[in-house]
Amino acid sequence: MNLEARLMQDLKVAMKEGNKIDKNTIQQVRAVILLAKKEKGNLTERDIEDIILREKNKRTEAIVQFQRGNRPDLVEQTNKEMLCLSRYLPQPMSEYEVDEAVKKIIEDENITDKRLLGYVIKKSKEQFGNRANGKLISDTVKRILEEL
Repeated sequence: MNLEARLMQDLKVAMKEGNKIDKNTIQQVRAVILLAKKEKGNLTERDIEDIILREKNKRTEAIVQFQRGNRPDLVEQTNKEMLCLSRYLPQPMSEYEVDEAVKKIIEDENITDKRLLGYVIKKSKEQFGNRANGKLISDTVKRILEEL
C-alpha cells in the first residue's frame, strides 16, 4: 500500500477512534501533499516521504521554541505529532550502516580523490533516500575520504 493510501486509511481510523492529534497531523500532511501535487503534478513515494520528513523537521524546530517559551503542553503535543509522522518514514540507518554503505560506494566507484566529496555525497543520498540525514552522510563521507 502506498503512503497516500496509508495516510487516508489511518485518517479514517483516527477519526473513528477520536484521536485528534493523529487526525489533525495527517490532515495537515495531506494538505501539504495536495498542494505539492497541484504545483508539480504526480508525486513519487520519495516526494511524499520528503514532505513528511519536512513536516517532522518543522515540529522538531517548534519543540525548541516551545521549550524556550516554557510550554510543556505544546512540547508533549508536538512530540505526539512527530511520533505519528514517524510511522510513515523508513527506518533510519544507524551510523555503522551509513559508514559501511559509504565505504562500499567509494570502493565500487573506485574513488581515491578527496575532491570527489560532492559526488560521493550525492551518490549516498540517492542510495539512502530518507533513511539517513544529510549531515550524517556528509560527515561520514568527509571522514572516510580523509582516511584515504
